[in-house]
Amino acid sequence: MLELKKLFQREGEESLTEMDPRSTSVQEIQAEYRACIDEVLARAAIARECVDVEIRHLGALADGRPAFAAMLRLVSWERTSGLRLLLGLPMLERAARRLCGASWAAEASHYAGLWVHPSGQILDRSLLKDLGADLCALEGFQQTDHDEPRWSVHADLERRTTDWNLP
Repeated sequence: MLELKKLFQREGEESLTEMDPRSTSVQEIQAEYRACIDEVLARAAIARECVDVEIRHLGALADGRPAFAAMLRLVSWERTSGLRLLLGLPMLERAARRLCGASWAAEASHYAGLWVHPSGQILDRSLLKDLGADLCALEGFQQTDHDEPRWSVHADLERRTTDWNLP
């Protein structure tokens, strides 16, 4: 095996088995992690227009390698994609860790995981009402017209959130 490796080695080149973290830019690592996360979302059939992906550089850890987290922001509501993202988060996290861990970027950096945040634009009453109904159905609750939904937004809280003028 060693002789075969030497056949493909250039004159004067040392045999390296690890990637040097200093030889890769933050932007290159971010692009690689972004490609991994895009693949995970595509495999989960989550519509790309519903999610904004940011690969955030968190700084360097004790070993000198940079750390990165995938920040997913739910920017528009499409029922299937939204539910898959919110309820399937543990499965998405596992898939992302596996794919990112198998990437060349894992040698040059640390992958810190997925973070999901719904944007303020999707937090309107009708969406939350639909999401609440989906959660009740998932939990097996039967709701009648006179019952207060188990998953609901109190009217006072709803008024306050619309006054906040969230982006």
